[in-house]
Amino acid sequence: VMEGEALVRELIRKIQAVRKENRLHVKDPIELWLHSDEKTNLLLTKKSSEIKSGVGAMKTHVLKAPIPKSVKTRAAVEFEGSKIEAGFEALKKGKSKKYLNTGSVI
Repeated sequence: VMEGEALVRELIRKIQAVRKENRLHVKDPIELWLHSDEKTNLLLTKKSSEIKSGVGAMKTHVLKAPIPKSVKTRAAVEFEGSKIEAGFEALKKGKSKKYLNTGSVI
């Protein structure tokens, strides 16, 4: 398994499970926020295209700081010593929230 592939698959699986619990359809676009340690954040940034397509995200934010409290839908993944916090919101077409100085928008 290539570097991080199993972690990315587990993250996608967990986010999709939480989407389902929140009655979001697979085609409902989301905006996704991710937060982890520096090394894992680099991996998440590198794998952002795969994550975005895997979870149906229109935008993905990899944050150095914790996910904003206003993002209510959350998931956490612990995998091989890495912990990733994920938060997302369903988007209405063409809408996106703006957060300044929180990390990279991909």
